[in-house]
Amino acid sequence: FFGASAVQAIYCGCRPLLPRRLAFPEHIPVELHSACLYEGFEDLVGRLRALLSAPPAPPPPELREHVGRYDWSALAGVYDRICSALVDGH
Repeated sequence: FFGASAVQAIYCGCRPLLPRRLAFPEHIPVELHSACLYEGFEDLVGRLRALLSAPPAPPPPELREHVGRYDWSALAGVYDRICSALVDGH
């Protein structure tokens, strides 16, 4: 499980509220885990209530930068090298 839609949303400027499980913690800088990741149903409900009561501040730019490593402009060359190596029999 990769969480592609979460990565895309973060890259587009959405403020994430994600479970602290699966691949989601990898997509959030460690210093922002407490602000973006929830633990369990009660924590989710409380955070959703808070988000719906008052508009959240814009997400910090570090979030977009963190998931920017998945941008095609960053990965195209990596995939090209891997595919070339496969074709060449390496």
